[in-house]
Amino acid sequence: MFKIIIVAAFVFYAGYLFIMQSFSMSRNEAQLEKINEEIQAAEVKHEELVSQQTMLNSPEYKEEVARKRDGLVMPDEIIFVDVLNN
Repeated sequence: MFKIIIVAAFVFYAGYLFIMQSFSMSRNEAQLEKINEEIQAAEVKHEELVSQQTMLNSPEYKEEVARKRDGLVMPDEIIFVDVLNN
């Protein structure tokens, strides 16, 4: 009789541990999935920023900004001002 009680207690405890570990694994898997989604979003953002950095450092973009924002021209260019249409 004592052996049956010990075996039953062991089986109950093993079942309890199995169920608790299953719940813990489910939580961990959900957290892992969320973290993987965050990593993927961060990688996409990183690629966008690298692309933007490449564009901002290009000579073409720098020339465009110098022309539009600062009104600069190349040394060999001639500027014509339309005085009739201000």
